[in-house]
Amino acid sequence: ISAAAVFEDLIAGMRVDRSGTTLKIVHLAGGHAPLVLDAGCQVVEPGEVNAVNTARQLGCSLLQTGRFLERLEALGLYDDALIVLMGDHGGSFGAPDVPGHLLGPEALSRARTLVAVKWPQRRGPPQVSQAPVSLADLAPTLAAAAGVEASFSGLDMARLDEATRRTRSFGLYTLRARAETVDGHLRKLERYACNGRSTDPAAWTLVDVVFPPALRLPAGRIELGEGHDADRVSFHGWGPPVTDG
Repeated sequence: ISAAAVFEDLIAGMRVDRSGTTLKIVHLAGGHAPLVLDAGCQVVEPGEVNAVNTARQLGCSLLQTGRFLERLEALGLYDDALIVLMGDHGGSFGAPDVPGHLLGPEALSRARTLVAVKWPQRRGPPQVSQAPVSLADLAPTLAAAAGVEASFSGLDMARLDEATRRTRSFGLYTLRARAETVDGHLRKLERYACNGRSTDPAAWTLVDVVFPPALRLPAGRIELGEGHDADRVSFHGWGPPVTDG
């Protein structure tokens, strides 16, 4: 409720200031619990965290985004603005049922994360691109549009197209890991590389797993029995040696 109210205040208080380039970052919290708003931004009874109730509250976020864009238009700022709409992780619902904290390529490929860009001085119908962009590309894209020279690890999205071939890096802290710390460090980081379409499980490769320096992992013996599947009892990229006899 408070996040929606803050966004409404921002929209109502917008004014024209052409003294320099400004940057505004708005985090729309509609996809997060508690789910207490309907699609018209009216307060309702808290709902169970599921796809239906989340979509209902996200309708409020979309409604407010439309009001924000209309306000930019009314102030004569829309055409000059670079506007980027970005999804979060995109995998809250529809991910496969995986045991515990095991995710991996199959789950990562099911995320549907939006990146939509309205370039300055451009009009026309939306165009869909499969260019391989990454979150790291946001900063260099904004810097290039503002005429600021800076060094970033990402690329200017304006220079990418569907023919671009690149390896994208992705670091994953799971929900379970974030709840557990070791001497101030998160418990485990899985680092992946994505070569190709992010929706293709075959494009994802586990590069390595990073543990905090103070973590001590006791070694043990696992009896798998006959006809075992090592991947079911170990996380991605690890497994006990498989021998006959």
